[in-house]
Amino acid sequence: HNMKYEGNNMADNCAICYVTDINYLLPSLVSATTLRKFVSPEQAAVFIFVVDIDPDEIARINEQTQENGIVIQRLSSVVYDQVDVTQFRKCHVPLAALGRFFINDILPDCYEKIIYIDGDTWFAGDPSALIEASIPEGKIAAAEDTLHLQQRFASSNFAKTTREYYESLGLTQQSGYFNSGVFAVSRKTWGGLSKDAYQFLLENTLVCRHHDQSALNAVASDKRLRLSCAWNFQTPYRYLSYENRVQAKIYHFNKQYKPWMGAFVPWQDITLEYKKISDEFSTFSLPLKVESEEEVAKHNKRASKKMLVSKIAPLARAASFCIGLDKLESKTWM
Repeated sequence: HNMKYEGNNMADNCAICYVTDINYLLPSLVSATTLRKFVSPEQAAVFIFVVDIDPDEIARINEQTQENGIVIQRLSSVVYDQVDVTQFRKCHVPLAALGRFFINDILPDCYEKIIYIDGDTWFAGDPSALIEASIPEGKIAAAEDTLHLQQRFASSNFAKTTREYYESLGLTQQSGYFNSGVFAVSRKTWGGLSKDAYQFLLENTLVCRHHDQSALNAVASDKRLRLSCAWNFQTPYRYLSYENRVQAKIYHFNKQYKPWMGAFVPWQDITLEYKKISDEFSTFSLPLKVESEEEVAKHNKRASKKMLVSKIAPLARAASFCIGLDKLESKTWM
């Protein structure tokens, strides 16, 4: 990759932040635990902001997590109560995701850099380079969303509606479309971007199909530095065997079935390890959705056919070239 960033001494001023509700608290704890295998508390702080959680519950969980340098903090949903929930598009993304727009207001003053991480993630490699990278003021570093690649060769109707969606956000094919599940930004820049994005969401709620992600793309299109998919390795990349091409640092389970739900392809190889870490927090009785064995078998029958491409290297390479992934990867900032 084109390593155009310069390292600096900001790592100790870096806060890695999650924003969740009670339903995604346990996955967020698992993700933060895998992060701590690579990153010490001295290198970066970790905060999990939980919307409307009981303060006593926070105190109990913090007793266990503080030795690992993971701080749980309450975030009130009052901060985004201007959102018209009747226009908020119902999907797997909870309203709590909007809490990321208000991180600056509750993060301790000493942190100058924010790395935001979604809860449905897993650290597969050392993310120190991202923690130590100096993100220029006025810029946000984020990786392409797989939607941008899928719409190129999907059925014409899918591609057409995606292009219409881009237009409604003021985006072009050239500007691309980033995934907001992992991003790095200076705190000062995030102060402005988050306010602009929240305002865009309030004024264009129906247009924001992907909520916070839509709003962020709309206001940050020309301010984005493209990260490699290694920093936000989304589920479809596994079907292309793309891990052999990039050293994935952060897995992002951005499709329907997550590893905690069962041994679902293509993440079945980490299901046991996932359960082992989640069991460390079993005393808190946090909710975690698990699917039936029948559902696992049904999905895996379909998904195994898709995995055939990944097993034939020339086919996998041809597929990643055709959808434009190789071209995108050649133009990454980091």
